[in-house]
Formats: sequence, structure tokens, C-alpha cells
Amino acid sequence: MDRNDYSANTYRGGFPTERVLCLLLSDPFGGNFSEYINKGGFPEYLRIGDPNILQTLLIDILMRDIIVRNGLRDERFVKELALYLITNSAKEFSYNSLKNIFGTGSVNTIISILNHFEDSYLFLQYNNLIFRIKSEL
Repeated sequence: MDRNDYSANTYRGGFPTERVLCLLLSDPFGGNFSEYINKGGFPEYLRIGDPNILQTLLIDILMRDIIVRNGLRDERFVKELALYLITNSAKEFSYNSLKNIFGTGSVNTIISILNHFEDSYLFLQYNNLIFRIKSEL
């Protein structure tokens, strides 16, 4: 297998999937890249290995970078939405399905909070690409 065998355009953590697959197959970093994919890149967590550090970082990001900075009032809803997205990271969703799951009044609320998540680099959304014109109409 070589790089030309992959034609995916999806992204995981900022890397094109085809590049991630090639790097995992060849492992040019001597095992460090695989460790980064599995454990992440937070230095304190890598040094100590305590999973509570990751939980504390998530709560700090949600509180400081999203809730306080954007003046959001429903702290519990923001935390539940983030937890849902983390636990269902490989599952496709629509704004309407998230609205129904959480019982919010408007799809715009979901869109707004997801945009705040993206602005803080907590989550990355990408839309499915449709190449057929009939499917887009």
C-alpha cells in the first residue's frame, strides 16, 4: 500500500485521513506518532498519566473558553452537549437530531454552541460532500 491507495478527504484532528493512514502504516516517527494518536498531546497528562487531568482540562475549556467568554447561561446544557459529542464522535448527526435529543427550542441554539466549540478548537465539524447534482437538489 502506498499513499495513492487512499482517496479520503475526511479530517481527524487536522490531518487528512489519507496522510494519517500512511503515517500509521510507515511509522516514520519511531512510535511517537502512534502514541500521540492514542494518548494525545497534553504534556502534563503524558508525564503523570492521570485521566482526571483530561477531565479537568475539558471542564476548564468549557467554562473559560466557551461559557464565560460567550456569556452562555445554560452551563449544564453545554457540558451535556460536549459529552454527547465526545462519546459519539464517530456518529453522524444533524442539527435537528441534536435539537430533538436535548429538547432545545431552536436549531440555532445548537448551531451557535457548535460554532463556539469550533472557535475554541474543541471540536471540528465537516459536512458530507455530495458529488451528484440530483442529490443536492
